[in-house]
Amino acid sequence: MRIRSFAVPVGMAVCLSIAGLGCHILGFSSMFPYSQIILGLSSQDETLPVDSMVSLVLMVIVYIVLFILLAAHRLKKADVVAG
Repeated sequence: MRIRSFAVPVGMAVCLSIAGLGCHILGFSSMFPYSQIILGLSSQDETLPVDSMVSLVLMVIVYIVLFILLAAHRLKKADVVAG
């Protein structure tokens, strides 16, 4: 809602997805939110250790709570203005 152009968020998502792939290759995929989809898609893989699933769920919960708190803080500070 704050960015009027559609290209900016799409470009940011593409760049962060590439960074997420790099984090997955380096072994930090459980910490970076754009790497979570890679872990989620490989959940049926037999070679995926169980502790990766625990850290995946834990980090998803952490990011959900973090962004809910940030959104609540933002909405308390300023009203959303459309137009």
